[in-house]
Amino acid sequence: NRSDSDGFGFVIISSVNKNGSTIGRIIEGSPAARCGRLQVGDRIVAVNGLDILHMHHGEIVNLIK
Repeated sequence: NRSDSDGFGFVIISSVNKNGSTIGRIIEGSPAARCGRLQVGDRIVAVNGLDILHMHHGEIVNLIK
């Protein structure tokens, strides 16, 4: 759970050489850390069922927000 003013608490890394994005960092005490299900290095391939494998980093970040 998070409030509307909170971020999710993780940093995603996108690369033109790899499909999708990976979690590069999880901020301590953040909603992402509290959920306990995300790990650094996890690959993100879809957001809300939408394939993100060929999207640009900015588009992926906006979808997550």
